[in-house]
Amino acid sequence: MIPLLGEVMSVGAVCGPDYLKQRNGRSHEFLFETLRQNPALWSRLEHAVLIDNEVRVTGNYSYDSSTIGGPGWILVGDAFAFLDPVFSSGVYLAMSGAEQAAVVVDAALREPAREMKMQQHLEKRLRRGMRRFAFFIYRFNSPAMQHIFRYPHNVWKVEQGIISMLAG
Repeated sequence: MIPLLGEVMSVGAVCGPDYLKQRNGRSHEFLFETLRQNPALWSRLEHAVLIDNEVRVTGNYSYDSSTIGGPGWILVGDAFAFLDPVFSSGVYLAMSGAEQAAVVVDAALREPAREMKMQQHLEKRLRRGMRRFAFFIYRFNSPAMQHIFRYPHNVWKVEQGIISMLAG
């Protein structure tokens, strides 16, 4: 639930692919059925009214560009790649990538002949960072991760580490 203007809320559900394959009927029916599975949430929504009777469905929000830049230009932050809108690690990646891109731009202005090499190095570094975060993000709802959070032994403070990394 994301509060918008006044008493308006954006309400949605993030679902795994296997669950989505069970989908029958109209989008709003599927959404309501999904929301009803959480009684605490549904108690807050059962009297809600859809605006314009509209429910939108979308898939994976993640994307990346095939290249980070070219001679005289570079993609910065979310323009280059976007990993996930739920975890604030995406904000970290965008801001950190922008900061690193500024260093590349500054150096390229002083040494134009090295621009492409510096961009390639930055792209490699940013993609590596995205892969590391993606590993956790795409496994967050996996049975193994659910087990870690449901039956914590917390020997090495794994739960706090994962949450801290993904929350930002």
